[in-house]
Amino acid sequence: MKRFMLSLAFLILLTMGIPSLHAANADFTESDQLLLHVSIGSDIQITPTADSFQLKDVSADLFFYPRRFSYQKPSNIITVPVANITEQYVHYYWENPDASVLSYRYDADVEIQHTADHMQRKIFFPLPRNTMQEYVKPRQYITSDDPAIGGLASSLVEGENDLSFAVDKIAVWAIDNINYNLTTLTAPVTQNASWVFENRYGVCDEITSLFIAMVRSVGIPARFVSGLAYTNYKSMNDWGPHAWAEVYFPDVGWVPYDLTYHQLGYVDPTHIVLRYSTDAGEPSVQLHWLSEGVSLHGEQLSLKVKLLQAAGKRASPLTMTAKVVAPEMGFGSYNLLQATIKNPHGWYVTREIQMQESTHLNVVGKKERILSLGPYQEKNISWIISADPNLDTDYVYTLYAEINGAGSQEVAVNVSASGPLYSLAEMRDLQREQEDRKTAKSVIFAQCLPDKREIYLREKVRINCTLTNTGTTLISGLDVCLEEVCSQVDVGTGESKTLVFEREGTAVGKQDYGVSLRNARVSRQLFTTVRILDVPSIAITQLKAPETVTFGQPFTLDFLLDKTSESTPVNVSVAVMQEGKNSHWNIGTLDQDKPFSIAFDGYTLDFGENTLKVTVRYLDTRGRVYETSTTQVVRLSKTGFKETIMVWLYKAERALEGVLTSIKGTSKD
Repeated sequence: MKRFMLSLAFLILLTMGIPSLHAANADFTESDQLLLHVSIGSDIQITPTADSFQLKDVSADLFFYPRRFSYQKPSNIITVPVANITEQYVHYYWENPDASVLSYRYDADVEIQHTADHMQRKIFFPLPRNTMQEYVKPRQYITSDDPAIGGLASSLVEGENDLSFAVDKIAVWAIDNINYNLTTLTAPVTQNASWVFENRYGVCDEITSLFIAMVRSVGIPARFVSGLAYTNYKSMNDWGPHAWAEVYFPDVGWVPYDLTYHQLGYVDPTHIVLRYSTDAGEPSVQLHWLSEGVSLHGEQLSLKVKLLQAAGKRASPLTMTAKVVAPEMGFGSYNLLQATIKNPHGWYVTREIQMQESTHLNVVGKKERILSLGPYQEKNISWIISADPNLDTDYVYTLYAEINGAGSQEVAVNVSASGPLYSLAEMRDLQREQEDRKTAKSVIFAQCLPDKREIYLREKVRINCTLTNTGTTLISGLDVCLEEVCSQVDVGTGESKTLVFEREGTAVGKQDYGVSLRNARVSRQLFTTVRILDVPSIAITQLKAPETVTFGQPFTLDFLLDKTSESTPVNVSVAVMQEGKNSHWNIGTLDQDKPFSIAFDGYTLDFGENTLKVTVRYLDTRGRVYETSTTQVVRLSKTGFKETIMVWLYKAERALEGVLTSIKGTSKD
């Protein structure tokens, strides 16, 4: 009988396009929270291949199932048959099955929250070389070692020292230059990143592979996400398999990037995570069986989603003001629509801003723009629009252009036969001038870090706050406060200043120190964490030895090194002294209580009471020395003549050893 295994990489390419992805049913794709019912299952076909056959057992490992994390929580889980759910897969098992078809299913209600924008401070780029190396390596499909991919990615992020902006630059290039095209959907295998880069088109998983390859090529960790998502492409209004990426940001974690949906740094709550992997093309199911004369075939996975409830509505984190350069224009004239997009928050926001065409009013060039805004930053963008040249000369038209993505705003322009005419060249010159002009902004990057991440109780820690003005105006009268202690500073454009605050550790545990930044234009709150340790402490407890022993009787001294502090003692050593004779043990770090049992032979005891002294010596992480000791008395019972002679001989031997040791030490001096 032979053991077999079959890996099934079921098709996960989502037949969806980019335009108007969320125009229909936007009431739930823009929700704060969704409650969904997810059902995943398939059949295993069992076919005898010989007259005499035997099937001992079958197992199916389902890798595609809703994962649990902060913003996705499955509940009411039912598996048929009953399965073992691990962190990696759902394990189904059949012993001696006699059916020709084995079915398995996973059902769960899944609560998904809209992911928040993650970045509240600048993370410097490039990252250290040892950052999450498993997610930087090239793979079969994610060919980050392709020189062409690496060369372009490096040129895109050249001179960029902000990780969030570096990732966005790569993502925007991929969105602008790689076409979503269903041609590869019918291909027998997924195309790798190099193929997509060369041919400039692909579907969601292939575009995701290229994006991950590009960020990995410049040392940024990223992973492949397989899941389900909602689409209304070609009026499908349904859920289907989908793929997107997550990028690792130190001190923040994994941040989602869905290039197909143009969602950078977040995803909407219709995204259901089923699997994380280091590469595309990983199997969704693996079958194992032990048989003779039998073959197994796994059917395509059935993936179904039903909306149970939608709650709340997610407002745009950006604000916008818009206007046209010329309030009036003639038939066939060009005009410039300008918008100022502001990020009023203390975190990074990347969003797509869309210009909607209207009847008789057309957009020249791209309608969509992806903007990456740092905390409190604002940017100017513009579109060239043109009026229909074939309008009725008897009318004056009021036409409206709508901008979405930072809220929604309509801008009106009057169009008439007698209106002024502006050329395309004029508007392009004006557009370059307007978008090249720096918008005055107050942007302060602040980082507050302790000089020590751990301190002991009553020790002092210095909180160093570095403030950098990356805006274009002077930031004056900025109050920087750590609790009730405040300093007021002015920070010029491009200038950095460092303020130092001092605090004493007053309570054991993690202590969050909040630093606030306030003036008329800036309002920020930063936190840094320090772990406060108590003084390391070891108690010698449960000390036990027999009260009386006879000469030569073996016995043990038992005790427990009881770690009584939250902090960990280091360089721990134990010494046991008996009548001037020492024995030592080095045990290093004491992470938890440690029992000791020390054997004695009973020949070295003296007449009457013998004091056994246990001494424990240890250090804290600053190198300070601590010591504790205790004693235990063991009485030697009455001895006969022979035993008395033996005791005196042992005493003489120890005395002689002491003299020799003393002489040896003197001769060395």
